[in-house]
Amino acid sequence: MSFLTLNRVASVTLVALAVLGASSGTARADTMFLQCGTQAFTVDLANNTVDNHPATINDTAIDWVVRYSYADGTPGSSQFHIDRTTGAMTSTGTVCFQAGEFKGTCRTTPPSATTCTKGSAPATKF
Repeated sequence: MSFLTLNRVASVTLVALAVLGASSGTARADTMFLQCGTQAFTVDLANNTVDNHPATINDTAIDWVVRYSYADGTPGSSQFHIDRTTGAMTSTGTVCFQAGEFKGTCRTTPPSATTCTKGSAPATKF
């Protein structure tokens, strides 16, 4: 190979490494780890998700809903709100009954409050 070809390969390699380094730093800056009582959450600011659930994220609040089904098919959800200025998290749960004496009704638990702190990435083995 000629000197120009080697120089071009080296330049492309350096640019690729610089882009990878910059993008990995950006991805880390766009991720926030929160500890709220006994619960830990990963907030992806770039993709507007909390633990991969769609979220509404702005300067003052983070809001998201986790939907699930019980073994009998009864749907439920948990709603979360974090006040980013105080660190206070409020959560509630809702269950909508499809059978039995409460069929067709939904019940919501009273709000539960806890405090969140910003943490670091969870430890990994690999």
